[in-house]
Amino acid sequence: MKGIALLLLCAAVAAQASSSCSLDSVGLLLPHPKCDHYYMCFFGSQVELHCADGLLFNPKLQVCDWPHNVDCGDRIIPSRKLVSQKKIEKDVRSPAEICAAEGSEGLIFDHEYCDKYYKCNHGKPVTMPCPPNLLWWAPFCYWAEQVDCGDRIRPDGFSSGNQEAEKVPEQVSGGNSDPSQAPAICAAEGSDGVLVAHENCNQFYKCYRGEPAALDCPQNLLYNPEKEYCDWEWNVDCSNRIKPDDISGGNPNEDKDPDQVSGGNSDPSQAPAICAAEGSDGVLVAHENCNQFYKCFSGEPAALDCPQNLLYNPEKEYCDWDWNVNCGNRVIPSEKIVA
Repeated sequence: MKGIALLLLCAAVAAQASSSCSLDSVGLLLPHPKCDHYYMCFFGSQVELHCADGLLFNPKLQVCDWPHNVDCGDRIIPSRKLVSQKKIEKDVRSPAEICAAEGSEGLIFDHEYCDKYYKCNHGKPVTMPCPPNLLWWAPFCYWAEQVDCGDRIRPDGFSSGNQEAEKVPEQVSGGNSDPSQAPAICAAEGSDGVLVAHENCNQFYKCYRGEPAALDCPQNLLYNPEKEYCDWEWNVDCSNRIKPDDISGGNPNEDKDPDQVSGGNSDPSQAPAICAAEGSDGVLVAHENCNQFYKCFSGEPAALDCPQNLLYNPEKEYCDWDWNVNCGNRVIPSEKIVA
């Protein structure tokens, strides 16, 4: 009976994961019936993966995490497993050649750095980082002490096991645009909540309990490390970070004249009067719904939507994360806002 119940549970969770993977969801992570496994969405389909030895999947942070940080709920908690390491023949082709080959979509393979790996996406190699303090040993990330990097580059000062990462004495501040510095920045005292650029330009790291947790920007936005929020692509210099191929979207501020616009347009009832004023084209005003805003056009207020999971911040005059926005009397959308 227990075996039948487990199969039913696995089928139910798998069905739920599949239904949650939309055609444009790439990289979304969903819980698995086993607490040390998870599903990754890939263009409407799902791939089953599991965490490295000793870690459990944390759905809230979308990372494999220390067991004391994870509430497994009804998911099955595994017994500690032994890692069996075996050598895999090295592919002599370049990452670009491997991913350009037919049937390579979703393939994962060794990176030049031992704490990263490549994943083929639309014919191109995308760099994916291992969780903090773990190294890559195909096909998963494991504790550093269990991994022989061979001719791959092992990062300097890399800690092993679950020992506390080395603290950095410098004061943590803005402008954290180097993804490789995320583990050191987040290991510093008082780093909780600090944002750091991710290797992918549409993602970012947020420090949580001394470790960097990878989060996604809403659709069509890229992470701007200078301003420390997800921004329109024309405002973001991705530099060496990987920019997705399908980034697109309209610019709600393209006609905005900074000399004509003043902040504090937070009263939706004033939108008609504000937009009727001379020279108001491009002015932004709060909407009755907190996930929308008005943009003045030809003397009339036009309602526009914020990107998914963002709310309009009238003080800053852009769509922002929900924790930065005071909706006041504006209507908060019924669907849950997820960062």
